Amino acid sequence: MKPTFTFIFTILLLSGCKYGIVKKPKSIDSQMEDSIFTKNIIDKSKNGYWLVVRGYKVTDHIVATATATDYSHAAIVDLTTKSVIEADGTGIHESSLGKFVNHSFTITIVKPIGYTAKRGEIAVASARAKIGKSYDFLGTVGINDSERYYCSELAVCCYSNIKDSVKLPPVIKPSYLLTLGTIIFETPERKVKK
Repeated sequence: MKPTFTFIFTILLLSGCKYGIVKKPKSIDSQMEDSIFTKNIIDKSKNGYWLVVRGYKVTDHIVATATATDYSHAAIVDLTTKSVIEADGTGIHESSLGKFVNHSFTITIVKPIGYTAKRGEIAVASARAKIGKSYDFLGTVGINDSERYYCSELAVCCYSNIKDSVKLPPVIKPSYLLTLGTIIFETPERKVKK
């Protein structure tokens, strides 16, 4: 008998991350949290910092569970435009900081190893140059394509000092970015919709 997708997904949900499935509440409190989180990012980040998050999408639940961590996504901050550059199933694109925050349950700001303002600007320019490229689905299982990127792969590849000096694993989990930098700030957990 073949296991069903529902059975496999249930097993995955029972392992690993502490949050399980989290749903975004639609309330005034949630909107206020969005504003506070966005202000924290603007105040505490610099161009090229990473935002490592746990999101609300189904794919976020799958990634967090499959990697047995509390993180599911990562992006590069561009404070000049108050946006992030990220890779998801639709490919590499720019999202407003507000939209990105709205889709995030928790957010950790990470200053990459060896960060300088110049390296941050280069990282943002490198990420921006990759907008429009496809998502690296096979890269998420270790079969990398140099012209495609998944979220945490994009974040690291934009820093040549990291990719040239650190032996990286075949698959770079979003949570791994926390070991490649300094945690600057972590938002509190949002109120979870029951």
